[in-house]
Amino acid sequence: MTTPLLRRALIVALEAGLALTLLTCVFFQAIAVPTALADEALLDPVVARAQGPLTVIAILGIACFEAVLIATGMLLRHTWNDSIFSHRPFIWVDVTIGACLVAAGLSLAAALTDIVAPNIPASAIPDGMETTTGTALLIFGMAGTAACIAGALVVAVMRDLLKRAVTIRRELDEVI
Repeated sequence: MTTPLLRRALIVALEAGLALTLLTCVFFQAIAVPTALADEALLDPVVARAQGPLTVIAILGIACFEAVLIATGMLLRHTWNDSIFSHRPFIWVDVTIGACLVAAGLSLAAALTDIVAPNIPASAIPDGMETTTGTALLIFGMAGTAACIAGALVVAVMRDLLKRAVTIRRELDEVI
């Protein structure tokens, strides 16, 4: 069993880590992703024709991750206040599930970007260059979709466990 002081210190450290990660995500949304995709568009015709949609998908995907970070921070706050076993944290668990499902949809959209985008004329591909970006988008997009759906399912199971724990705590409170 942890002491209350150690528990509070751990929560503060975790919140600081979440805040740092959130700031890093904002940097990636504002600077790193658009710049990287713009540079890659100069080298790869597949990225060039889908640069706009891929940028939007990446920025929204990071926003989904930010929503999960904020929800996790709020759940940590409920732990700090010792109100984790009440009905208030359920909204943050639902936000996490929703963000995972939206991220799954975005991953699927990234996977299908090359299929839906117009064909590249052979003259647009430099001699000797084989472009496998479309295949990579399909593979990693589908893997991302599966991972996000799996994450949503795990959180949904944890939500059910939290619901049962809240019910048990309420029953114990009534007994006491």
